[in-house]
Amino acid sequence: RDLKLYDSYESMYIEGKLLIEPFTPMVGTTTILEDSNGDVILVALYNFLPEGLFGEESVPVASAKIPKGATVRIAAPFMKVFRDGSRGLRIDNPNEISVISSGKANGEGSERQLLLEAKNAGNQLVKTQKYLSAIEAYIGGLRSAEVVPTILSNRSQAYAMLGDWGRSLADAAASLTIRPANKKTWGRYQNAREKLLGGDQQNETIIGHLLPFEVDAQANEADTKGKDLLGLKNDGNTAFQKQKYAEAAKLYTSALVSFGETERALLSNWALCCLYSGAHLDVVAVAAASLRIRPEAKAVVRLAKAIYSLGQAEMCVKILEQTDKALFEGTPA
Repeated sequence: RDLKLYDSYESMYIEGKLLIEPFTPMVGTTTILEDSNGDVILVALYNFLPEGLFGEESVPVASAKIPKGATVRIAAPFMKVFRDGSRGLRIDNPNEISVISSGKANGEGSERQLLLEAKNAGNQLVKTQKYLSAIEAYIGGLRSAEVVPTILSNRSQAYAMLGDWGRSLADAAASLTIRPANKKTWGRYQNAREKLLGGDQQNETIIGHLLPFEVDAQANEADTKGKDLLGLKNDGNTAFQKQKYAEAAKLYTSALVSFGETERALLSNWALCCLYSGAHLDVVAVAAASLRIRPEAKAVVRLAKAIYSLGQAEMCVKILEQTDKALFEGTPA
């Protein structure tokens, strides 16, 4: 109500709740915002979705970024009259809109549903070779995950207490790939990196420490019987509190192997899209994160291809040699 047409408000922002799922009929992504005063305004975002995505296939990607019910903040609001005569806010820089709260329901059931929807949406986009859009879909789904990145972070700390800094670093990095804003996990990552690397910032040195994955990782039937993901996480936490760090790491591994399949698949598919897009360092980080949940042949192959493309032929061979050959049985060449 206080905004004037075509005036610039560089030092201001608008905050409000999104009332509808975003839609992208052609070029701009459109939604409707209600502020704290109850005022409602149209919001049109440009340069928001990759690869010119629009129509039905744009819905899951846009909804993952700015879902209905989310509270958002729009910096430097600019009001204009659109072609159809309606008034609203135009956003040309996607960085000018930030999500304060997703507004999505909490709970493991809703988290699982969001992850599966993201996986299906991303897989459909891969079929049409829209790899950047698929990456957005996979990332959007993974950002809703809470339990698996927490388990990875907790296992990182368990390995740190055991002095296994390589696995501690790899688990912290995997957790941050899924949930990048967690301060506690960043602390664990930086601590492990300092123990291993000191001041060495060479890519090949860092990559070498991201690679350890549990080629024999299996869920212990006695641990998992009658338990769900949260139950195993809590059992691991209890063991950690009793200073039984090896047992805690084992319980966390059982939880990830038994119940982290959707997150693992999202990461592996994200790595595939990065491989097609030539983003080889991203492939390394994302495929390595996938392998921290559970070893799987496709993620190993994607990791090896990326490392070879980065000029690390010896490391590529080492990865393939240390991988259990049974992992590749039935995998297409």
